[in-house]
Amino acid sequence: EFYITLAKVGFITVGLEHESREVLLPQIQTHYALLDHKDLHISRHVQKLLDRQPFTFTINTRFTEVIEGIKACHENCWISSHYEALLHQLYTGDFKDFKLICTEISDSFTNTLVAGEIGYLCNNIYTGLTKFSLKEKAYTNWGNLQRVVLTQYLDSKGIHFSNLGQPQMQYKLDLGARIYPRKAFLEKCGLL
Repeated sequence: EFYITLAKVGFITVGLEHESREVLLPQIQTHYALLDHKDLHISRHVQKLLDRQPFTFTINTRFTEVIEGIKACHENCWISSHYEALLHQLYTGDFKDFKLICTEISDSFTNTLVAGEIGYLCNNIYTGLTKFSLKEKAYTNWGNLQRVVLTQYLDSKGIHFSNLGQPQMQYKLDLGARIYPRKAFLEKCGLL
């Protein structure tokens, strides 16, 4: 309930180990990367993948594998054992105005899970928590493919913008995200 309450007022909450204890850490950013889905930019490389469709996009079918992929991909991953248990509770629970979702991109020919993301729907906004993609050359640009296909899916369901969190990663801006200071972020989310 605490996690969901924080999400509803605009916090992205991560896990942190502090003095051998695991705690929830609500993050207050000074700036946020927000993607209006109408501004989505699809690179030439991702467009080629979309045209060929060598992939399968699924939602909520490979949750445990996506979590494992995230932990394997990110050194010092903030998904601690307690936070992972919380994600499982949020994933399987039924909550008012909050839904944790997992999206997956798999190789259509081998069924290899290539990219995945964990995020949530709240206040008619999608918030991406964390994602991963395989680093093999054969799967170059599949991480961006996952985000593009997810954005198109969300937009088709009436979710018209995504909170991509910290704005320091160039791929977010390359996708068309804009940087908003906290006050403008809260106004856009209807929280002020």
